[in-house]
Amino acid sequence: MTMFAKMAVAAVLLAAPALADDQPDYVNSRFGFGIDLPPDFIVIHESNGDGMRLASPDRKTLLSVFGTNLLDKSLEDEVRERIDMQEKNGWQISYKKISPGSASFSGSRDGRILYVRAVALCDGAAGFAWLEYDKAALKKHDPLVRQLVKTLHPAEGCAAGNLAPPPSQQ
Repeated sequence: MTMFAKMAVAAVLLAAPALADDQPDYVNSRFGFGIDLPPDFIVIHESNGDGMRLASPDRKTLLSVFGTNLLDKSLEDEVRERIDMQEKNGWQISYKKISPGSASFSGSRDGRILYVRAVALCDGAAGFAWLEYDKAALKKHDPLVRQLVKTLHPAEGCAAGNLAPPPSQQ
């Protein structure tokens, strides 16, 4: 191998970690979204293209990432329905921020915290990150919540203009 070829191979190998940092840890090709996952979490369940459920090494923190079809409703309607369902299940929802393109809500129940982030996806779908953890770990998980908010996003090529609701809503 020539010196130039060796240098080119070395440059590619050295650049690979930097290039990998630009890619999300998890890409859901069925629904078209990506998200960075906590590196120490363990996959405990993976469904047929809908998403996956992960747990922290001590199993006290659970994270679900999944996609869903919105059918005949907007992301806002879907999130409001999920909030209502969680309140019926005893969660006291204390924070809600809902817009057409994204939403977040959080609450508590029995010493646990629930944090949910959702984004609108192409073709009338939505991507969710659903995090549940002990209230005592609130400060510890603040960086994880920020990471979920920052990195949950539609797949490349799914621009804001493509986030239209299904035809029945237009």
